Amino acid sequence: MKATIITVILCIVLVVVGYFAVTVMLRNETGPIKTDIQDLKKRMEPLEAFVREEKEARKVAELPPDADLAGIIKSVNSFSRRLAGLGEDMKKGFATRDEDFKKEKKNIEETLTKQRSDFEKGLKEQKETLDKLSRSMAAENQRLTYKAAVTNAMTHILKAKTDLNVKNMGKAKEELGLVEPWLVRAKDLAPEDRKKSIDEAVSILSQARADIDMRMPSALDRIDLLWHELSILLENR
Repeated sequence: MKATIITVILCIVLVVVGYFAVTVMLRNETGPIKTDIQDLKKRMEPLEAFVREEKEARKVAELPPDADLAGIIKSVNSFSRRLAGLGEDMKKGFATRDEDFKKEKKNIEETLTKQRSDFEKGLKEQKETLDKLSRSMAAENQRLTYKAAVTNAMTHILKAKTDLNVKNMGKAKEELGLVEPWLVRAKDLAPEDRKKSIDEAVSILSQARADIDMRMPSALDRIDLLWHELSILLENR
């Protein structure tokens, strides 16, 4: 009986020792495998992430499962490079057109400035010409109006002299009365150096009118003198 118990105990000990021995052996044998498995898992993680991203990209881009994503990415990258090059070309083209536009704008502004300057200069010259012409016309109009006033005064003097020759005293005095307003008008239009002569003509006219009733020869002489003075005024204006 005692031997049996000892045998059982030895068996149990052997079993326990064998278990631990096998466990140690398994641990020693499977240790590198576990390390390899862990390393493999670490390597698989990026691949799994890439697969997830690829699936997500296919889903977003609505690509079929059999689509060549690498080729598509390559095409997209190539297209992006061409697009970037096109963008640079467009920038250069825009810059060139911008420079051309600035030059054209500058040319247009210079042309407009010159045209405006020429126009203003021409307008100024035209204004000066018109002002000169206007002054000339005004002076000519004044001269003609002056001559018309003196001529009208001489016309009435001539009529008065004709009436005196036929002894028509009343009519002669009436005609002489019409001379003075024309002389006043002529004085307003005459230059300064002629105003005094017109005043003298008005004085002679007053004396001639006074002489008609009492000194006929003197009246005729004064009328002739008045005619002469007005003729001089008419010629010098």
